[in-house]
Amino acid sequence: MNFHRICLLIGILLSGFITTYAQDTPIIRSARITVYKAVQKDTIWTTGNIVDNIYFVKYDNEGRMSVENLLAPDRSPLHKIIYRYDADGKVVKEIYVGTKREGLLCYVWGYGYDAEGRLSTITTMNGRQDTIGIVTAIYDTDGKVQKKIFDDRRTSEACVVELDDTTKLKRESLNYMKSWRKAKRPMQKIVEKDEYGNWTQRTGFALDGHPTYITKRSIIYEGMESDWERLALQDKVKSVRQYSYIAVPMGVEAVLRGKKQGHFFAYEFDAQGRIISDEAFTEKGVSVKTVKYEYGENGKLQKEEHRTPAGALTKYIEYQYGDEGYCKSGAIYNEKSEQTGKVVYRHDWEGNRMQETVYEKDGTKSEDYRYFYDSYGQRIGRKVITSSTENVYPYRRTWNFRQRMTSEEILLPEDKLDRYTYQYNKKGEVISGTEQPAGQPEEKFVYKFHRDEKGNWKIRIKYVDDIPVLYEERKYVYYEE
Repeated sequence: MNFHRICLLIGILLSGFITTYAQDTPIIRSARITVYKAVQKDTIWTTGNIVDNIYFVKYDNEGRMSVENLLAPDRSPLHKIIYRYDADGKVVKEIYVGTKREGLLCYVWGYGYDAEGRLSTITTMNGRQDTIGIVTAIYDTDGKVQKKIFDDRRTSEACVVELDDTTKLKRESLNYMKSWRKAKRPMQKIVEKDEYGNWTQRTGFALDGHPTYITKRSIIYEGMESDWERLALQDKVKSVRQYSYIAVPMGVEAVLRGKKQGHFFAYEFDAQGRIISDEAFTEKGVSVKTVKYEYGENGKLQKEEHRTPAGALTKYIEYQYGDEGYCKSGAIYNEKSEQTGKVVYRHDWEGNRMQETVYEKDGTKSEDYRYFYDSYGQRIGRKVITSSTENVYPYRRTWNFRQRMTSEEILLPEDKLDRYTYQYNKKGEVISGTEQPAGQPEEKFVYKFHRDEKGNWKIRIKYVDDIPVLYEERKYVYYEE
């Protein structure tokens, strides 16, 4: 694998990928570095086209790097390394996936340590995790490598070679990634930091002092992926109820509520911003059911209860997790605590949920879905294999750099298609977009908001061709109230 052509500037940034930790700084969950050409507009310099590969990192719950990702400027994947750790925090497996002219390239490296915690064995495997070679280091009493034993398993005949090689064993990723990390740093200036002191923008200058490129670093911290964040809610919301009506225009500016119609919901949140109650409604605002969620001390979903509008329990699901922390299955029970089925999940190496299958008590499949993701772990598609639920269809989605969905296509029966696009404000709220239900012309819509003192909208009016068509209202309860 030749990595020496990979990054012109990304190596610069990794040496500057140092995070300034304050005592109350949350854990970084992901960070993305993107290099843009500096373009002058009037008297200011702004970002132009992406001029280098994109570097994207994900971290686990302990703040350890779990995925390193290198993408081309068009966001297509180039190289990726996934890390797995043991209970002591040592790397025990690295999974490399890259692209070459011949196609996809995949290696897996397993690491073993001796009683002193020193790296003692490296097992090289192919993408099917068949062993193709093992390197073992023999240490002397002073802790220095005395020799190495090479076991080549690429042929049918065993080939074991013992060499007087005294160099230390190193994880393979350190060799493959070093070309990303050793580029010389040109003159840079930090122009922007976030509230935790971590840099978010840097400008590189030519010798004449003019900006040549602008580097942006987008950081997602622990807690930013809460349901509060997903719903673009400001402050600590304890509950929110949404009502929807047909808009009735009255004069030039006034808009009144008409008949109930649209999207209704009622959410309750815990102090960490997780939904603990989700009440579903019909398009006319009639309550259908409520789902309650219970979380464990580790923050993972442990149980969900389904209840009627009157509060009667109809079923519940208890979830189980694998050694890597991913939810692997859920046991489904009826109101009498009799198991009626099971839901099974399968994940890829990065922890993205790739498959969801519901089995009935007799073993038949009632639901079976496949999910697809981009290089940032954002879900871009669903394939429906089997479904006994009404109005569950395949879909395709696109996302922007801020992890906001920009378009969605719902694949309906008979090759019909619903299309939607979305534009956002800085808060992450949809402010405009387009809608094109199957067989109908595309319509552009715009939202106008009325907000409460926290900045959350309490009234949202949807306009099509400057005509109000939908009147939505929200009522909030905050934790400090």
